Amino acid sequence: MTGDHGLARPLADIGRTAPGTRIGTGAGRTGPHADDASTYRVATRALAFPRSAEAVSAPPRACRVSGIPVAARGGGTSRAGDAVGC
Repeated sequence: MTGDHGLARPLADIGRTAPGTRIGTGAGRTGPHADDASTYRVATRALAFPRSAEAVSAPPRACRVSGIPVAARGGGTSRAGDAVGC
């Protein structure tokens, strides 16, 4: 993966520990999730879409090991920028 912004290791870890988790990278995939109901817009490097309750812990665990910050997102309805890590 060229230009992966340091994501190769955590993405591999997620794929190994939580098979079936969809990962979105690139502006086309992450752009729609860059804002919430607030006026803040924060680009993200990747999104994880776990498919089971067990798989939910894999992305934050892989990112913690790699020193990558994580922001959990719910419905994206915050008016204070919480959904985008502000």
